[in-house]
Amino acid sequence: MKINGEFQTQEGMEIQKFKYTHVSEASIRIEILKSKFEHFFIIVKDPKGIQRALFTFKTRQKKFYIGKNFSECSNGAIPGNMISGDWEITIAKTYNVGNNFELDIQSVDGLPEEVLCFDILNQDRNLIFETQSKYYAGDLHIHSNYSDGRISLEKVVEATKNKQLEFVAHTDHSVVTTHYPNIDYPVIPSTEITWDNLGHYNVYGLKSILAYDEYITKNIGNKSDVLNQMFSLFSNEGLLISINHPFAKGINLKHNIDMNNICLIEILNAPHLLDKETDNEKAVRFFDFLWNEGFKIFGIGGSDAHKDNYFDRYPIGIPTTKIFCEGLSINNVLSSMKAGNCFVESFINFELFMTDKNKNVILPGTKVNGEVKIISRSKEIVEYILIKNGKITDKKVGKYYSKEIKIEKGEFYRLEAWFDGEIVFFMNPIHDINLVPKEYDFLKLVSKFDPNYIHNK
Repeated sequence: MKINGEFQTQEGMEIQKFKYTHVSEASIRIEILKSKFEHFFIIVKDPKGIQRALFTFKTRQKKFYIGKNFSECSNGAIPGNMISGDWEITIAKTYNVGNNFELDIQSVDGLPEEVLCFDILNQDRNLIFETQSKYYAGDLHIHSNYSDGRISLEKVVEATKNKQLEFVAHTDHSVVTTHYPNIDYPVIPSTEITWDNLGHYNVYGLKSILAYDEYITKNIGNKSDVLNQMFSLFSNEGLLISINHPFAKGINLKHNIDMNNICLIEILNAPHLLDKETDNEKAVRFFDFLWNEGFKIFGIGGSDAHKDNYFDRYPIGIPTTKIFCEGLSINNVLSSMKAGNCFVESFINFELFMTDKNKNVILPGTKVNGEVKIISRSKEIVEYILIKNGKITDKKVGKYYSKEIKIEKGEFYRLEAWFDGEIVFFMNPIHDINLVPKEYDFLKLVSKFDPNYIHNK
């Protein structure tokens, strides 16, 4: 059966529904025959209304399978009984993606072209992979050919092992990674919500694939309202939401996001790209601005890798987010991310150690009042900069930094380091902050931070 669709509008959100009558226990294969290479979605529900798949049109993969068993499903599909009857195929768009698309849907025997054995959504999230209490290294932003990446999941796993990463978050655009090659480290169930180029958001800790059509149907008029409704539910479920690369080239911030639901911001993204394509320096200054406005959100990094080589640099793991966990598990990583117990390094390896006056270990993100000693070591000579309430309070050039500070009420301190004109180290603040934000409207905050920023380029 072929589905030929045509959207009625260019801009804005729209959904179109089709029926496919399935009459056997065979698998269902969906093949993309024609469409623009854009972020819009295929949502599949069985005759009982259970969502069985979420695929994107902006993908290097063109054939997808839904089957009874896990091995008979493509990445992005959920196994289950292949019920005879009318299956619902929903095509959802959220911005201008062109007018026409064409799919071929068939009942077929056999397996997907790529058989992936590890079940991401049904991992034991309390399983301890390593028992040490230490900083664990991972990449929180990776893409594959299941969206617009040019690297297979097998190559992703190979690269993470070569970089000696200890966990990853696989964040293909808007779809949820369900299948993975067999691995021996935690994979955080995640996605990058990409409904246009007016703001991208990583969501960490997902428990299921996402039903975008249901959110859009409830509030078809305003995309920001739909995103806020979705993010509010995510936040209530304990998922972590990050604003990604806020000042990257090609991103024009225009979503009226409610900052109540945001707990993370990506301050180091894709430094392997050409200079200033992501403007990490501005993202870091915005981070300090938000803290001075009373937002205790925390900074993370991610390579945003789409392929295995950029400008002779191997991008996966650049930058690396190092998260302190008392034993490595998915739930421990998520808890430490939410608490800000992490720092980000790029190209150069760093060590970080902090104690209070009683020699108790202090982690980034900790609320503390009194004396703290900060020690950092690096593999290269860098310029260390100590920031207090968003302003420089100390500088030192070298491989070693040591400083005793006294944190008083209303203060936050963080350490960063620079090398060859780039920020290569970012530590989340230690603080004694009790401010309550007066403004939660993201666009108003951006305009206050940068009065010259235009939300309508």
